Amino acid sequence: MSKESEASIIGALLLDFDPCKTALDQLIPECFENTFTREAFNAIKALSDSGEKIDAVSVLGKMGSTLENRKGLLACADLVPSIANIQAYVNIQLNDWQKRRIYTEFSGAICDIAPIEDASEVISRLDELLQREKEINKGFGGSDWITLKQAADDFLAGLKAEKARGKPTGFVNLDRHIGGIMDGTVTVIAARPGQGKTTLALNIALNMAAGEYKTGFFSMEMTTEQQLQKLASRICRINSMRIRDSNLSDCEYEKVSGAMSCIEHMPLQFYEIPVGIAEIRREVEKVKPHVIVIDYLGIMKMNEKKQLREALGEITGGLKQLALIKKISIILIVQMNRDIESRGGKPMLRDLRDSGTIEQDADNVIFITSEKKEGQAISGDDFVKSKLWIEKCRSGQTGVVDVKWHPQYHDFIEIEPDYLHNDPPPSIVTNSVDPPQRSANTATSRQPWTGLPLTASAKRSDTLN
Repeated sequence: MSKESEASIIGALLLDFDPCKTALDQLIPECFENTFTREAFNAIKALSDSGEKIDAVSVLGKMGSTLENRKGLLACADLVPSIANIQAYVNIQLNDWQKRRIYTEFSGAICDIAPIEDASEVISRLDELLQREKEINKGFGGSDWITLKQAADDFLAGLKAEKARGKPTGFVNLDRHIGGIMDGTVTVIAARPGQGKTTLALNIALNMAAGEYKTGFFSMEMTTEQQLQKLASRICRINSMRIRDSNLSDCEYEKVSGAMSCIEHMPLQFYEIPVGIAEIRREVEKVKPHVIVIDYLGIMKMNEKKQLREALGEITGGLKQLALIKKISIILIVQMNRDIESRGGKPMLRDLRDSGTIEQDADNVIFITSEKKEGQAISGDDFVKSKLWIEKCRSGQTGVVDVKWHPQYHDFIEIEPDYLHNDPPPSIVTNSVDPPQRSANTATSRQPWTGLPLTASAKRSDTLN
């Protein structure tokens, strides 16, 4: 079938170029397996690019007016059933070219992966190959251009929509700066070790899941059980070490059991196997989440044959492209380097470890600093004053948000958020079924409350996949 479609494309272009010229934009010379039709396509493309007339005489002048070429072009013209079917011929050609290319690529890949003993590495290599094929094919058979009218219609529809464009984090002042976490973005949460970056990410993940956003948490540093200990501690206000050690009274056990019943149907999933960009891409394709959290960049699988900076760039660039293509939000946890410890004060983008590519690919960068001293004991309901520094924000403004950090409960609470409405932000419960009452004119610190069901403004208005 490929030979007939190749010849029919050339013949149609010779018989009536204008209605068939779109084929030149959809195909490349490599799509043609036959040497003669590939050369004829190159000749037609060159003539078209230079604005010359396309017919058998001009094409022969470009190819060489040999008897063999004359017979070949005549045969192509005679083979065309109808020029109205040009798009069908193009589709057949693209499909055949894709199959040939995949066969060739995989044949070579089989030789390369044969010596590899680790099955997960083999899967990763094949997945990367498939992804490359998808990216190549994305440019064929259709257009990714968006007209101004279409963009304007979508923009105006978005302005009228009840739901916010960004997904609420559950932290009102943070959302006021960044506009929530939007589709197609990568948000970096960075801090030195032991400063609560996983806690903040988990807080946001649970708040988003409570808002009915399908959320995936790639937990490469902790087991799912450890993450649930954190969630139970946050919801129930029970010291996490007591939950870890199963040192609970009957009443506290019932409280934890009730908390698990409260959240077990939320669309939050954990993935605790070390991953690279290929595995994340595969899981996103499979699960189709609205948001994913990656904990953390430094222990992701990366290309060991490349320099660290280059390998990190490959990951962060891949995550940004994944967010854009799949229209999801990605939260990436990153370590800060030691400079902040000696310098003190406000964090800077250069404090990101191997910061070049991270800083470039991130849409939002949020640093956490706190007054917690190493070895400092936190008891009862004590908290540590902390700050969330928004040092990069493509769709909002930079700034700082003051928070209380309760390490013993794995919880962050904003200090005196200036609410836009009487309702508190989406949050998960702890002390009561009803949200705390407050005056519309009085700013108070957010109290933990049973945030189910959420306020209507925080919920998704569309259905989950």
